Amino acid sequence: MFFTEETQNLYNTLTSQADISVVEALKVGIKIEELDIKDIETVKANSSNPELLSIYNNLQKGSRNHLRSFYKVLSRYGEIYNPEYLTQEEFNSIILAPMELNKL
Repeated sequence: MFFTEETQNLYNTLTSQADISVVEALKVGIKIEELDIKDIETVKANSSNPELLSIYNNLQKGSRNHLRSFYKVLSRYGEIYNPEYLTQEEFNSIILAPMELNKL
């Protein structure tokens, strides 16, 4: 299904975890957004094209907004989330910031 075995294994692990409960599905959502933010950061570091950088920045805003939304709902269940791909400081700065709008 996926190009690499690593990606397929990650998909299998995350879908299995998400099937456990709503809380676990929310944690998977947060984890995916963490990964997206880090992956986009890596791609941005290798680009100098202003149009691509603008797209990457908007994609990261979307991922940060999704992360905030998942975390907000997870918190309603009295659950906490320990970031795996972002530092605790990066994670906290995202969840404590307001939702971001993309400029067209």
